Amino acid sequence: MLQLAREKHPHPKVEYKRLDIANDKDVARFSAEEGCFEIVYSFAAFHWIPDQHQAIRNIEKLMVPAENVSFRLEEVRLCSTFSLLWWHLRAGQSMLR
Repeated sequence: MLQLAREKHPHPKVEYKRLDIANDKDVARFSAEEGCFEIVYSFAAFHWIPDQHQAIRNIEKLMVPAENVSFRLEEVRLCSTFSLLWWHLRAGQSMLR
C-alpha cells in the first residue's frame, strides 16, 4: 500500500512511512526518528485499530503540547469511538497536553 502511494502520488515534501500506532515500541522508534507533530490526522483509518485506547495514548506521545488531532470516522464505529474519547477524558486523562 505504501509503495502504491509513493508511485501514484509522489511529492517532494511527502514521505510515506508505516507506523503501528497501537504498538508502544513502534511509536517510540518513530518518535525518536521523526520527533513530535503539530497535527495528527486520521482519514478513514482509526476505526480499524483494534486497541483504540492505546492508539490515543500513543497519539498524545507524538504530539507537540496543545496541538490538533483530527479524525474522520466511519459511521459503523462512530458511536464506539466517541464513547472511547468521552471515557478517556472523563477518567481525568488528558487526550492532548
